[in-house]
Amino acid sequence: MPRTKQANEEIRKETTKKILDSATAVFAAKGHAATMADIAAKAQISQGLAYHYFKSKEEILAILIKQVAEAGGGPAQRVNQIQGTPGQRLALLITYILENNRQNPAMAQIMYNTLEDENAPNDLKAVIQRNGKGIQDAMRQLIVEGQATGEIIRDDPDQLMVALLACFNGLMKRATMLGPDDAKSHFPDAKIILRMLIPENQGEKKKMNRKGVSYDVGRVMMGSQWRPKFDPKQVHRELEIIKNDLHCNTVRICGLDLKRLENAAEDALTQGLEVWLSPEMWDRSQEETLAYLEKAGEVAEALRQQFPGRVVLSVGSEATLFTQGIVEGENFMQRLNNPSFWMNIQAGVHNPPLNAFLSKACSAVKKTFKGPVTYFSVPFEKVDWSPFDFVGVDLYRDARTKNVFDRMVRGYFVYKKPVMIGEFGCCSFRGADLLGANGFIIVYGMMNDLLGGKLTVPSPFAEMLKVIPKADGHYIRDEAVQAKELVEELAVFDSAGMEGAFVFTFVSPTSAYNEDPRFDLDLGSFSLVKSYPEKDTFKQIVSESAKQAKELGIDSVPNLSDKFANVIGKHGTTYPDMPWEPKESFKAVADYYANH
Repeated sequence: MPRTKQANEEIRKETTKKILDSATAVFAAKGHAATMADIAAKAQISQGLAYHYFKSKEEILAILIKQVAEAGGGPAQRVNQIQGTPGQRLALLITYILENNRQNPAMAQIMYNTLEDENAPNDLKAVIQRNGKGIQDAMRQLIVEGQATGEIIRDDPDQLMVALLACFNGLMKRATMLGPDDAKSHFPDAKIILRMLIPENQGEKKKMNRKGVSYDVGRVMMGSQWRPKFDPKQVHRELEIIKNDLHCNTVRICGLDLKRLENAAEDALTQGLEVWLSPEMWDRSQEETLAYLEKAGEVAEALRQQFPGRVVLSVGSEATLFTQGIVEGENFMQRLNNPSFWMNIQAGVHNPPLNAFLSKACSAVKKTFKGPVTYFSVPFEKVDWSPFDFVGVDLYRDARTKNVFDRMVRGYFVYKKPVMIGEFGCCSFRGADLLGANGFIIVYGMMNDLLGGKLTVPSPFAEMLKVIPKADGHYIRDEAVQAKELVEELAVFDSAGMEGAFVFTFVSPTSAYNEDPRFDLDLGSFSLVKSYPEKDTFKQIVSESAKQAKELGIDSVPNLSDKFANVIGKHGTTYPDMPWEPKESFKAVADYYANH
């Protein structure tokens, strides 16, 4: 009696399965050297029958690999749909990977052998690599989110991925040397691997992982160069002090010139510091800025390849204030003094163009840079953080925010990514803690005093100046105010579980210190050291200040350079080779970083 169509179909399914199962064992044992004769012998069928079902061993191998790849992509997607914390979902994903290899050791061997075999078809290698990348991307994202919740140790996400992949690859390579039964027992329980991702102090009070300071190699605002002289020897020495004496493990290097940024970053990395590279082009068109960022991405990638896992790239900071095309105004002062500025900010009209620009900026740097990327926002910017690896914010405490500062800090955890404070700081005069980021306006008050009250101070600044106390007609230098404020803010960041913070800033060469408080430009500086004017740059600083004052429609102080004659060229006593002396805040921050 002839077989029915259904019976023939069942036989065909059984034979196909037998051939594929046999091929799995043969490919696992012999790799691409396996033949159709080997597969037929294992399946206990004739070679002719094997060819009746499959054209070649390559077709069989392709089917096996594509079956695994199609099944492998699913868990990464399903894990993201499961309710639970990032740490719990990461545990599920790692459990799947290990359990799948434990239950199907032969297929794990085939995938590994195919990637390692020079003779294996490139298209099959590409299938395996795509599948692996999907799982790796999901795993990395869960690591980043888990760091934000405190479930995952707050080391560099890329380095953690390197460690995880090394574990998986090592296990798979070892499995290829074992028999099927031994291979099944070879893969460990997921919790063993997960232990290297769990913080040692989980359940205890969180602490910042990254302790840093902002280091300016030459920001340029409205034509004014904030670091007139770039001396590689001085930069090397300052970075050395930042690492060894300030006890930083990371530094945010800011500036416009890409060569300066590259040189300083390479020096810092060589000394063992992590670098957050912050190329900043202010007050230019978005097209010019994006082209600049694309070049910056190339610089950052070269550094990352030389120092893997130790370079983070920022695409900018406070773009609403410093980038054209987001709010009205050609430069920072025009934007800030525009009558409609704060009304538009409160209405949120800046957010759509801001996020459109940041999306383009992120794409520009990612053309070449393969490491983590961030942006440093201000609190009134509602940033779409999805393209970024870190949430970044420049956050200053003042009289208005002191009672809600802790709540403001913790509010950034809603994005489920590690949070870095890009800037926080305070100036060195009595009352500076009341003004926070606006402490620089004391310079307006000093100039107005020197000009006999003839200076027209912008109304918001004039109101702020009223809260700053004076003695004998001048403002009062008070380094203890700065030191106290910085330590208190660091304690808030630590308590909240911030990923890290950068004190703003290490040195401000253009804000020269003077013993006469009427001319002490360092009062309006946020730096940890007070700078003495250098012979070869101070005239340039005075000239640029006068030019900037004219552009702003204000008078400059006459014969200002004469007021600094007694300190020009002076060096510090703590570091005799440096043209500056540490303030009280330097020691306060150094002590805090050393003990936390």
